[in-house]
Amino acid sequence: MVEVVRAVYENGVLKLKRKLSLPERSEVVVVVKPSIRGLIRECGKVEVREDIEEVLRESRERRWE
Repeated sequence: MVEVVRAVYENGVLKLKRKLSLPERSEVVVVVKPSIRGLIRECGKVEVREDIEEVLRESRERRWE
């Protein structure tokens, strides 16, 4: 069984946003993946050099061989 749960890291402890459906004292493996919001916040303002809609349109129209 795999569950995805959001958490906040505070004072050296991961605090889950909701309870897990696990028996007490279950051992689990934790994979840490920063949220996209956190990554955007860390990067700050990103300069956009191209219109994403134009890039997507061109990509859809391109013939891939």
